[in-house]
Amino acid sequence: MTKIKYDNYAIKKEMSYYQSKDDKELEKLLEDLINRYPFTEPVITDIQETYDNFLVTIKEKSIDFKKCIVSFPLFSSNNFMVRFNGKYYYDLYEIYEDIAIILKRVYENKKKTCTFEKLYTKNENDKLLRKEKDNAYYTYQYLFKNDYLDCKIAFSFPVDTAFQEIELIKDIFSLEKVDSVFKLYQVILKNIPSSTYKIYVADHNKNENLMVQDGQIISYRHSVSEDEHISIHEYDRGKLYVTKEEQPEKNLDHQKIFHLVKGDYNEK
Repeated sequence: MTKIKYDNYAIKKEMSYYQSKDDKELEKLLEDLINRYPFTEPVITDIQETYDNFLVTIKEKSIDFKKCIVSFPLFSSNNFMVRFNGKYYYDLYEIYEDIAIILKRVYENKKKTCTFEKLYTKNENDKLLRKEKDNAYYTYQYLFKNDYLDCKIAFSFPVDTAFQEIELIKDIFSLEKVDSVFKLYQVILKNIPSSTYKIYVADHNKNENLMVQDGQIISYRHSVSEDEHISIHEYDRGKLYVTKEEQPEKNLDHQKIFHLVKGDYNEK
């Protein structure tokens, strides 16, 4: 395991100070961390304290621009963040028994108006492998958020598909306005070079979700507001269902139950 060195004794002493205030094994965590990234001779060059975090700067000894900042919360938290110089993403980790476990990689556009988060499994894999009969598939899970959408995304395709994640992210960030699950779906589909796939997109803001398999819509659901009432329109395998929300005072079954609970009358 690669060991971290300190740029000078003062920084090493400062690390000891933070270690004495924290119940985490900070040096052990940092050494575990640098072995996940392409460092050859990592050196801790700076430690700074902000309002709610302390920041540890690690750089490659002979390359000034190759460095990352590890952000540890000053208050009780099992999460910390790693951001690399010149990259438009950061990694979020969780600490479990003094071991760093990656939770997700968060990509941001230049204006920081939208994020695209890649979720990792409990085993720190960035995709799930599943098998159906004689076929094997990869499943990826993401979160997407901008001014219009707050989406969960999942898609799967055969393991031999030439999927380029970075191209998908560039395409999404290049669009000025992604304001529907259908637009998001179209971008995802463009970046899956396979006729065999399943794509699921669900938006929390609009209570809307879409599932498409091999070019066929399997299900689609969304909420519609009409005269201050909400109805759910749901398409499921060729059938359309509409569920309308009624006002309680106009719903006879609701009123019957309400009176029974109050004890206004007894039902035999």
